[in-house]
Amino acid sequence: MTSIQAMAAHVAGARARDLDAVSRDALKRHVVDSVAALIAGAHTGEGRALARLLPHGDGVATAVARRAATARLTEIDDIHLPSCTTPGSVVVTTALTLAAAQPRPSAQGFADAVAVGYEAMTRLGQALDGPKVLYRGVWPTCFTAPFTAAAVASRIAGLDAARTAHALGIALAEATPGPGRPGPPLPARWLVLGEGAREGALAARAAAEGFTGDDSLIDGNWLKGAHGLEAKPAAMTDGLGKDSVLTRLSIKPFCSAKQAVAAVSALRAIMGRGVAAGSIRSVKVLVPEAYRVMIGHPASAGNRSSSILSVAYQLAIAAHDPGQLYDVARERIATSGPVIEFANKVTVAADDTLAAHYPARWPARIEVETASGTLSEEVVDAPGDPGRPLDLAAVRDKFHRCIDPLIGAGEVDAWIAAAEGSVADDGALFELGRRVAAHEAKLAASAS
Repeated sequence: MTSIQAMAAHVAGARARDLDAVSRDALKRHVVDSVAALIAGAHTGEGRALARLLPHGDGVATAVARRAATARLTEIDDIHLPSCTTPGSVVVTTALTLAAAQPRPSAQGFADAVAVGYEAMTRLGQALDGPKVLYRGVWPTCFTAPFTAAAVASRIAGLDAARTAHALGIALAEATPGPGRPGPPLPARWLVLGEGAREGALAARAAAEGFTGDDSLIDGNWLKGAHGLEAKPAAMTDGLGKDSVLTRLSIKPFCSAKQAVAAVSALRAIMGRGVAAGSIRSVKVLVPEAYRVMIGHPASAGNRSSSILSVAYQLAIAAHDPGQLYDVARERIATSGPVIEFANKVTVAADDTLAAHYPARWPARIEVETASGTLSEEVVDAPGDPGRPLDLAAVRDKFHRCIDPLIGAGEVDAWIAAAEGSVADDGALFELGRRVAAHEAKLAASAS
C-alpha cells in the first residue's frame, strides 16, 4: 500500500466520534478559533480585495478559495510546529463550505472531515520536512493545501478509499511551493494558497467522476524530481489512526507570526512583575538561527504583514498598546512615538542552545535592561502550545478580543455558540454556514 493509499483509507474511514475526549475537545477549539480567523480576515484590506476578485455568490469552489485565503492571511490561525503548517485555515474553511452546501448538512460529517483534514496536512508537511524547506522558499501550507482540501472534500462527498486515493493524487500534482516574495499592499501569497484549496476540492469532484491520479507521488521520485524535495514517506503513515494530531497543535494567543509569540510572551511575563515600559533601556531577543532573520526586520508603514512579522514591533505594541496585538487589520502602523522608540531598542540574535528545541518548539529568550539591572525570561512553550494549551474559555476570550471591535460583543456570542455546536449539532452547523454566507453578503453590499 502506498502512502497515499494509506492516507486515503484513513480519510474514508476515520470518525471524529472515535477520538478520545481530549482530542474531541481540541477539535471544537480549533473550529472556533478558525471561524474567528475567517471573520477577522474578511475585514482586512487583503480580505476585501479577495472578496472582489473571488466574489460571494460565485459558487462553492470560489468560496473554498476565498475563505481559505481569508482565514490564512490573518496570522491568528492555528499552527502545527513540527510540520510548519497552518491547517485550520484550509481544513475548517473547506469543510464548513462544503458541508454547508450539502442538502442536509451533517455535523458528524463536518467533524469527520475536519479531523482527517488536520491529519492530511500535518503529515504531508512532516513528510516534506516543513520547518527545513520553509527557509528554502517552500511554503509548506501552500504546498499541502490542494492535498488537504482534497482529503476534506473527499470525506464530505463520501468517496470510498479508492476514489479518495485518486483525489489525493490529482491534488498533489497541483501543489506549488509558493508565490515567492510578492510585496505589499496585496501580496499574492494568499490568493495562491486559496487557489490551491480550490484545486483540491475540484480534485475530489474529478475523482468522483472517474478521473484517476498517481498514488505513488510521495513514495516515488516525483517530489524530488519535480520540486527538489526529499520525501519522508514514513511520516504519512507512522501511527496513523492510533491517536490524533489535534492535541499537538498550537493556537496563537494573539495576532503574530508564530516565530515572535514566545518573545512577546516573555516580555509580558517580565512586565507582569512590575517592570514599566518606560524603564526599559534595551531588549535583546534570542531565538534559533532558523528564524532570526525572518522576525528581525522592522515594521513598515502600509505593510500589514511586516508589523506582524517584526518581533521588535510586536514587543513595542505589547509594551505600549497591547490591544493592538489583537488588531488583525493593522491599518494603523506607528511610524513615530513611543511604539517606534521602544522598537528601536530591540535587537535580535541567534542562540544555539535554543535551537535544540526547534522545530518541535519555537522558543525565545529575552534580556531586558533597566536602570535597576538586567532581567531575563525564557519561553520554550508559549501560551497556546501543546505544553500550555489554551482552554475553551481562552479561545472564546481571543475570539472576543479580535472580533468584538468588528461586529460587536453580542453578535460574537452567537457566532461562538454556532461554532462550538457545529461539530455535534446539525442545526448549529447550518446556522454557522448561514452566518458565514450572510456576513460575506453584508460586507459585499457595503463595499458596492
